[in-house]
Amino acid sequence: MQVFSIPKRGPQLNVCDYALGIEISKRMRRQERRWPVGKKETRAAYLKRLRLIALRLPKVCINKSISNMRVRCKRLLAARGRHFEEGGS
Repeated sequence: MQVFSIPKRGPQLNVCDYALGIEISKRMRRQERRWPVGKKETRAAYLKRLRLIALRLPKVCINKSISNMRVRCKRLLAARGRHFEEGGS
């Protein structure tokens, strides 16, 4: 077996970076588009809304993100541990 090292903190293999964080951000921005112009939000309110959105992510969204890891590992192997293009994840 040949071993190669992967980059530390590489977002390509962190499900929270490549999928869940992006989905949460999309949902946050979607809510904000419906707000009146100039609406402000306290830090506490923002954190509460962020937590609720994260906890309410559909199970199918989470499972799809995790199942994509197999494809990502194959891409990493083909790239010999270096950066690889996202492609259709």
